[in-house]
Amino acid sequence: FILIGNNVFAQDVRNEINPLTSDIKGVNYQTDAIYDLLRYHNVDSLITSAASYGVVWTGNYYIVSIFNLNALYKVSANWSLISGPITIAGSTLPASQGFRDMEFANGYLWGVAAATTSNRIYKVDTATFTQVGVINLPSGISPRDLAWDPVRNGFWTSTSSFAGNLQCYDTNGVAIAGAVIPTVNGGFYGIAYDGSTAGGPYLWLAKDPVPAGPSITGLVRFNISGAPVRLDSAVITIPGTVGAPNLASGGLDFRTNQKKKKTTLIGLVQGTPDKVV
Repeated sequence: FILIGNNVFAQDVRNEINPLTSDIKGVNYQTDAIYDLLRYHNVDSLITSAASYGVVWTGNYYIVSIFNLNALYKVSANWSLISGPITIAGSTLPASQGFRDMEFANGYLWGVAAATTSNRIYKVDTATFTQVGVINLPSGISPRDLAWDPVRNGFWTSTSSFAGNLQCYDTNGVAIAGAVIPTVNGGFYGIAYDGSTAGGPYLWLAKDPVPAGPSITGLVRFNISGAPVRLDSAVITIPGTVGAPNLASGGLDFRTNQKKKKTTLIGLVQGTPDKVV
C-alpha cells in the first residue's frame, strides 16, 4: 500500500510520469493526515500466473514476488510491466517457493521464503537477478517478514512464521541483544523500517485486521528507538478488492523516494484482485 504522512488519494494511476517530480493528474488533495491511501494498482492486470505475495520499491521500479514460484516481476512507477517473470539464477529457495516479504538495501534485493521450510535470508543482485549470498538464522527460526535496520546493521524478521517474536539479527545471523518485540500477535505478513519520521525509528507491521471484515487490511506501528513500544494501529479499506473475511497483507516496504514530499508505506494485499497499495 502507499499510505502515510501528508498524503493524497488516487485510483489506479497509469498517467503518472515520475512520482518524484510530478503529481498525479486529476487528484484532489484531501488531508495531510497519516494513513491516507495514496493510490492502488491492480496486480492481476499484469501478473496472472500465480498469487502475488511481496512488493518492494528500489528507487526506480517495483519488484513483485510470486508465492509458489522462483519468479520476480519488475514494474514501473506508472504500473506498467518492465520485465518478468524473472527466475533468480542460482537460487537456493525451497522447491516451488518464492519470496514473501522483501527488502531493498545496500544495493541488493533481500527476501525470505514464502513457506516455513527455510531459516535463511536470501541476497540477490538485481543487475543480473542472481542469488549472491544467504544469511543463515538460528535453527528453528521461520522468517516470513523482513526489514533492514541501518542503525543496528541488521534485519528484523519474524521468528515463528506469522507469529512469535520480531527479532533483529546481524548480517552473520546472530540475534542483536535487546532488539526484540516479544510475542507479537499472529496473522502478520510484512514489516518495514521507518528511520525518517520524527520520534523514531519505527517498525511497521502489516497484518490481518482485528476484528475481521471485508475489503480491509491492518497496520501496526512500534517505536524501536529503545525498548520497542507499540504505538498505534489502523485499519485500511482497499477499494475494489474483496477478501473473505478480510484481506491478507503481503510484504511491506517503507520509502522516502517513491512519492514527492511524502513518506510512504508500500505493500501488497491479497484478494480479488491482488493489489499493490
